[in-house]
Amino acid sequence: MKTFRFVVLSAALLSPCAAASAQFGSGGGACPGDTNGDGAVNFVDLNAVLSTFNHAVPPNTGGDVTGDGLVGFADLNLVISSFNVQCVYDARLVSLTRPDLIYAGQPFTLVATIRHNGDGPRAIPITLEVGGAFPVMHFPNVPPNVDHAVAFQFTAPAASTPCSDGDPFALRACLNWLFDPDGDTSNDCAAAPTTLAAAHWDIALEIIDSSPHAVPCGEISWTVRARNTGNVASQPTCIRTGTNCFPGAGPNQWGCTMGTALALIPVLEPGESVDFPYTLALPCWALVIQQWIKVEIATNTGCMELCPEGNFAEVPFEVFAAR
Repeated sequence: MKTFRFVVLSAALLSPCAAASAQFGSGGGACPGDTNGDGAVNFVDLNAVLSTFNHAVPPNTGGDVTGDGLVGFADLNLVISSFNVQCVYDARLVSLTRPDLIYAGQPFTLVATIRHNGDGPRAIPITLEVGGAFPVMHFPNVPPNVDHAVAFQFTAPAASTPCSDGDPFALRACLNWLFDPDGDTSNDCAAAPTTLAAAHWDIALEIIDSSPHAVPCGEISWTVRARNTGNVASQPTCIRTGTNCFPGAGPNQWGCTMGTALALIPVLEPGESVDFPYTLALPCWALVIQQWIKVEIATNTGCMELCPEGNFAEVPFEVFAAR
């Protein structure tokens, strides 16, 4: 069973860094024609429709009571047909905001914004789905007719693998009305799935600018490019590169080499790379066959890299007889 630690944060303490998150909302309402959420349909709502008539507006704002983003006769008819009609009590989940990416073992914040049209502060129960866990919270004294943001802080669980770049992670919230009837249940839920990744560094090796052929007693050149494809800064590690007459990876695959070299890869930020150019003088006894330029993380020297994908690369080259 997955368990999560969560902390309820005051709305006043929410981070202003909204650019790094996404917001998901729900529509509907138990008070048709109510443009301002005050629990009544009157001349204020009629004026809101008439003042923006035939204009496109963000859905469910201004005079758009039908939620189609256009203020027109449908909105006007809804206001008129609901004029001075007592509204049914309704609470709704306005939006759910979360980071676009969360890291295993790290805290993250989920913000639920709720609103109700009651005649005074009300208690709002809410059920959260966080990666398969379902904590239930109950909020007393939520003021009426205003958006009320409540923040929850969770610690993300482990990712599927230590080198995971991203797994789907379910985040959902629903108002919970087991003991308190709600006039419209169509606007009580919002889903905001995100991505769960493991914080890891991963060195991917590549051979570029290599010579396609060489001759005995000649030279062959190539460049090794090492790139951090992970999401945190790497630790220093080392590589071995050189030639070999057999393809394939492994620290024991250097039996017929014409020369190898070691290099230290420094700390690399995510996406950062470093190039190592090499030139090897081939011996005059070089076998006139297809051979291979290789590079790998030099694990046999004690160097480590916990994410094995990309830890080896090779390209062929032909050795021709000198003329």
